[in-house]
Amino acid sequence: MHSLQGYFTKKTMNNKNISHWTCKSCEVRSPMAVLWKNGILLWALAAGLAMLIFLPGAAAGGTISVAYRGSGGSYIGDTIIFDGINTIGNTTLLKITGPGLPEEGLPPYNLNGAPGSGNTAEVNPDGTWKFVWYTSSIEGIEKMQTGRYFLKASSLYGNGETTSTSVLMKKPEFYIAATPNPVTAGNYVQLTGVAEHSSDSAKIQVANSSGTVLHAFTSPVSSSGYLSYGFHVDMPPGKYTITVTDPAWSSPYVTSLSVIQSPEATTTNAIADQSVVQTTNETLPKVPSTTSIPLKPTRTPLSELLVIGSILIAGIVMLSGREKS
Repeated sequence: MHSLQGYFTKKTMNNKNISHWTCKSCEVRSPMAVLWKNGILLWALAAGLAMLIFLPGAAAGGTISVAYRGSGGSYIGDTIIFDGINTIGNTTLLKITGPGLPEEGLPPYNLNGAPGSGNTAEVNPDGTWKFVWYTSSIEGIEKMQTGRYFLKASSLYGNGETTSTSVLMKKPEFYIAATPNPVTAGNYVQLTGVAEHSSDSAKIQVANSSGTVLHAFTSPVSSSGYLSYGFHVDMPPGKYTITVTDPAWSSPYVTSLSVIQSPEATTTNAIADQSVVQTTNETLPKVPSTTSIPLKPTRTPLSELLVIGSILIAGIVMLSGREKS
């Protein structure tokens, strides 16, 4: 026993005649001391700080804003631009409420949609977003009235924070839009309009650049002043004038329609002429998607945080095992 005293130390417990031997070389240190000695604690603190900096919304919750660019009043049929900041998630969800619309909100592009659903706008890397609202392309535009409407913005996969802005919408004496425009020869074009005052029907005339009337139609008009009429485009490529008249209006409404050649016809002509012809592609307003239920997380996925935590725990356990051995 004497030969082992250099390796062991005898300790007395509570001043009693009870003693035990402890190993001098088997120094027991606290977990914090083990972490500090190996730099793991510092590394963990640095990693946590980086997560707070580079994962906005994970710690502070982020912010969201929305603004309307304009004087605050627009006619139904105008193009309106909304924008803002979203540091909560990668997608901004937009809903509209107002006269005759449910409190839960509807997609700005579909007033016939499910209450509570909305359209989306992607968030740029710097946290900004923009939403272009072509009000002439609204499905269910007949529900729009003269009044104040509210656009509500929230993050699709966020913390529930919602902000809003308002815009005063007014029915013009009359407004009509052709969709698509330009239109390919041989396809159909849809005329959609809304009037503040109207009779039961409106007359539509399509004329060429020389003023010659090629087509004349009569379209019914709803009690709310809504007009929708489609016709087959059998005219050759060129610029055409669409004139809509109604006894209740002080003057006719005139808009233009561009007819372009179909890609098939252009290709056929190019082969026949042995020349290269550049075709014109139709450019239509992009209608944002309608979203009702979030499907997946975006900016701060929980799975990534769990992986980081698992790596930290595994490293701590391994180093603790090395210290004890």
